[in-house]
Amino acid sequence: MCGFGCAMVLRRVLRLQVPILFLALARGLALCRPGSCQALDAFVHCEYDGTGAAGGGNTIATAICPEQQIVVRVALETPSFASNASGSFIFSMDDMVDELRDVPHDTAEAEFVRRAIRVGLTNSEQRPLRQWISKQELMAENYWRQKVVWNAGLVFEVASPDVACEFCLPSSRHRVWRIDSHGRWSKTVGRESVTVHVSIMKKVTPLSLTTLSVRELLTMLAGYVEDLSSLAQLNMWHDCHLGNLLMHQRLGKEERYFLWHDFGAASRIRSPSATDLQDFWKKMRDAMNQMKTVIGNMDSSLAHVPSPIGSEQ
Repeated sequence: MCGFGCAMVLRRVLRLQVPILFLALARGLALCRPGSCQALDAFVHCEYDGTGAAGGGNTIATAICPEQQIVVRVALETPSFASNASGSFIFSMDDMVDELRDVPHDTAEAEFVRRAIRVGLTNSEQRPLRQWISKQELMAENYWRQKVVWNAGLVFEVASPDVACEFCLPSSRHRVWRIDSHGRWSKTVGRESVTVHVSIMKKVTPLSLTTLSVRELLTMLAGYVEDLSSLAQLNMWHDCHLGNLLMHQRLGKEERYFLWHDFGAASRIRSPSATDLQDFWKKMRDAMNQMKTVIGNMDSSLAHVPSPIGSEQ
């Protein structure tokens, strides 16, 4: 048992610790949930090859390991200091690359995750603004992924992570832009660490249209349209830009096959608004026109075939 002397020591410790705890909470230092990413230990020595992509608040980057190639996917969760407000939360790609730069004495796991984010963002410079992802959406993604697997009957496969974990990534500050329901912008700067959700998928690569044959591109185009039709029948308006497709070549097979990932965004839309449907239409049209352009560049006889979905007027 703890006697009088022990009780006095504990009281002094608590007097010191309580103000420190409140100070940490006030600064946001205790709000990033410390997750365990011991599963990353097997991959921290893999080398990123510089290829990647980003869609919304997710980034993907390819890394080469001694025995295999992997894709590292990182989802950036809305910081807790901003998540209680309403509206959409945005970050600048340039800001994020700067804020998540390597820090002295960083752990191998944190450095591995930072590099994955940088590779993904710097390969998607055409979209300088990205959306933070809510905790609710991140938790719903697994449900929607399983719903698609069981109910949609897709042409493309659905990518599931081989390794997944939540990680508290130290950072000096984060700039969060909020867009309210009236379209007004405001900025908040927080100094807490950011919670990221890391998943690793083995033996897949980000989609690269220029590495595909004309036959593969035409097969992909047909499967892309059919899958989006199947998802729409389930009232799922998938975030259908090409960054949400992966590809893989089976051993002994010449042609690649394709996989969908990132089902978190679909979970937000229960009753699609006109804006939601317009956004879906624009992403679908842009993706199909990208495929048509690459097909035309590879086979001049197909260059003047009208776009299957039209061009933006």
